[in-house]
Amino acid sequence: MSKAFSCVLLKSGKVLWEAGIDSHDKLLTKHNIVDDTSDGYLIKLARIEITPDDGYLYPESNWTFRVDENTTLRWITPKKKQACYDALEQWKKYVYSKINLEEARNPINPFKLPKRIPTPEDIELLHKWAALRHTSKEIVRDAIRDTVGYTVGATVGGATWDTVRNTVWDTIFRTVKTNAWDTVWDTIWATIWAYAGSLFNIEKWGNYPAGTYPFQPALDLWKRGLVPSYDGKTWRLHSGEKGEVVYKEAIK
Repeated sequence: MSKAFSCVLLKSGKVLWEAGIDSHDKLLTKHNIVDDTSDGYLIKLARIEITPDDGYLYPESNWTFRVDENTTLRWITPKKKQACYDALEQWKKYVYSKINLEEARNPINPFKLPKRIPTPEDIELLHKWAALRHTSKEIVRDAIRDTVGYTVGATVGGATWDTVRNTVWDTIFRTVKTNAWDTVWDTIWATIWAYAGSLFNIEKWGNYPAGTYPFQPALDLWKRGLVPSYDGKTWRLHSGEKGEVVYKEAIK
C-alpha cells in the first residue's frame, strides 16, 4: 500500500504528485501513463515514497526517500532526487495548512474538563446532534481523504481516536446500564469522528454549504465537557472525570 508522500518520478526529471492521492497507480492513471516494463534499462518512471521518520504528526522531523520498485534505476540522479524533495515541500505546505497539528498532538479529552451542568443551549446542541450523527463518519472520512489523503488523514485522526476513545468508552461504560451497547458505541464513535474532523481545515464537507462545519453541535458539546450517548431510547449527556450522567431525554 502506498504511503504519503507518494509521487512518480519520470526519467525526464518531472515529478507527478497531488495532495489527496497516496496511490502511485492513481497518479499514473490520472496522467494517462502506462507502466509497461520492468526492465531497469527501459523503465521510464519510478514510484517514490518519502515518509517522516517520527510520523505524520511531526512533519518537522527527517523524511526518508525510498524507491518503490523491484529494480535499481541508475538514472535517479541527486538532482532528480532533489526534485522529489522539492515536490514534498510543496505537498507539506498544502497538507499541513489543512491540519491543526497542535491540537492533533494534544487532543481535548472532555472528561478532563470541569463537570458541567447542561444549559438550555447545551440541550439544543444535543437535539441538533441527534439529527446529524448518522452521517458524521462517512462525510468526515471522505472529506479528509480527498483533501490530505488516506495516510495522513488516518494518522492524524487516529491519534485523536486512540487518545480519547478508550477513556470516553470506558467512562461511559461505567455509567450507562443497558444491553444496547452497539447503539451506544455507534453514538460515541460518531462523536469522536465529529471531533476528529474539526482538526482539519476543509472548505466543504459533503453536500453541506462551503465554509461551515456540519457537526459543530457535537464539537461544541465536546469542548464544553459534555459527551452524548444514546441507547436507542434515551439520550444522555455525560460530564466530569467520572463521566456522570448530567442530563437525560428521550429523543428519536
